[in-house]
Amino acid sequence: VLNAPGAVTWTLVVNRSGATLGSSSGAYQAGAVSGGIDVIEARAANGVIGRAYVNVISAADVSAAGKAVVIAGGKSLTDPVWRASEHIANFGYNALLYRGLSKANIQYLSFGTTGDVDGNGLADDIDGPSTLAGVANTFTNWVTQGTVPDRLFIYMADHGSSSGGNGQMRLNATENLTAAQLDAWLDDLQD
Repeated sequence: VLNAPGAVTWTLVVNRSGATLGSSSGAYQAGAVSGGIDVIEARAANGVIGRAYVNVISAADVSAAGKAVVIAGGKSLTDPVWRASEHIANFGYNALLYRGLSKANIQYLSFGTTGDVDGNGLADDIDGPSTLAGVANTFTNWVTQGTVPDRLFIYMADHGSSSGGNGQMRLNATENLTAAQLDAWLDDLQD
């Protein structure tokens, strides 16, 4: 509605949560019923229509979602595989937000450390570079900050490699994360 000519009217086309909406201001407040999607429609004076879909998630569902770690690795920012890895890691990050995890409960480490992943106009999604030290800190400190989550989702994107028959993830141009190291950190978390 930024460049809409004339007045804009707002309508709740689908209201599963019991939401409220200001018809002239567009101020939306989700209702108490979670687990559904509200649909908001904006109509400009010239008849142009836009819709927004809001996944309504309760605070209890958000706290029960646990934590997630997203790691996007690569060997070079010009590597065609990097662009694919970044794309699917960003998609995974946005899917986690959609499913109810808060940004505070997602640690996103990326070989490309800039960008607005969730489309809110801010480069506030990537928590740091995908380095061995950053990954180690994530699994040994960040995951256990506050209360240890009942659920931990890990999403890693890279073309990977193998050394001596053992799988590893390329974090950046010079560092790899071995399956054995990841397994050790996960074992420590389970213990």
